[in-house]
Amino acid sequence: MDISKEFDFLNQQIKIVSELMDQLVEDEEPIQLNYKQEKVYLCLIRKKARSGECIGLRWERFKYVNMKQIWMDGWPVGKVPNTTVKCMGAMDKIQFQDTNKLARKLVDMREKLINKKKQIHGVFSTVRQYDAPALATLKEDMQGM
Repeated sequence: MDISKEFDFLNQQIKIVSELMDQLVEDEEPIQLNYKQEKVYLCLIRKKARSGECIGLRWERFKYVNMKQIWMDGWPVGKVPNTTVKCMGAMDKIQFQDTNKLARKLVDMREKLINKKKQIHGVFSTVRQYDAPALATLKEDMQGM
């Protein structure tokens, strides 16, 4: 097994999940929340890395004030309060539940892949940090015999 190819494959899988997150956000329409006093919308947004890669998803609320979009608060995927969900119409609630379920799966998959990548990095760093010096010490001990 070629470790560098496996590591590249893991990075490719992370990239694919990020692209799927982007696609989910692009395909999603804002959901109207029926509050008594004002119209507020809920939409799925990306969390991005400095590189521009999508690294997560969040639900954010916003409203329009004087033709400007004002962002309010938000929640991680899967953590939207029931009080907010209750303010959705029947069709919007179904759309939200389907999208939320899919978004949760994507976020979980990305976290799982990232954790595997971190574990691999951890193994390689311990080899360089601990095992290589120990091997050098053994070589010196053997030469002294």
